[in-house]
Amino acid sequence: MLIADSAAVLATLLAFVTLVPQVMKLWRTRNADGVSTTWASLGMVSNAAWTAYLYSQKLWLALPSTASMVLFYALTIGLIAWTGRPIARAIMLGSSWAMILTLVGVIGGWAGLGVLLGVSFGVQATPSLWTAFRTWAPKGISPGTWQLTLVEGLLWLVYGAAYSDRAIVMFGILSSAASSLMVARYYGTRRRWLGPAHAHSLRSP
Repeated sequence: MLIADSAAVLATLLAFVTLVPQVMKLWRTRNADGVSTTWASLGMVSNAAWTAYLYSQKLWLALPSTASMVLFYALTIGLIAWTGRPIARAIMLGSSWAMILTLVGVIGGWAGLGVLLGVSFGVQATPSLWTAFRTWAPKGISPGTWQLTLVEGLLWLVYGAAYSDRAIVMFGILSSAASSLMVARYYGTRRRWLGPAHAHSLRSP
């Protein structure tokens, strides 16, 4: 299990900096084009649930990363609001997601919550992908954040497979796939804002 534990340690270290590029870009540019507030709100809630789940399963190596992500997602929401984007709808959706996770945990126990958490990144990433692919020039996206998320997802995939934890395995698969799409979208549209201005961004969810 040395390789798996090493992967978890590295993934935990990466988690402390995964959102830093996005936070810094929002702070520096005050531009949130292509960045979904709902993604950040759902991410904050999902990572809070992950923290509780990992604690219940005594998966100590993974705990610090999810706990730190809760704070970073909260900071991301605050910075998106600072750019002038309304956040009320995203907060409402995040609250609804929290109620769903809580209900599943009460009815299905930790096992039931683990199943839902396994697909939680898919739920979380959907509005992010939707926003990025509907925005003409999603220059507010930080490719660094999604590249780090891709690596982190692959590392958790190794860890989850080694410990036969399906929730973590599913998280690794979905986060890697979603991150790859986000990176592809960013670089695939980069010419749109590096060249002559085509200034229109579609409304973000």
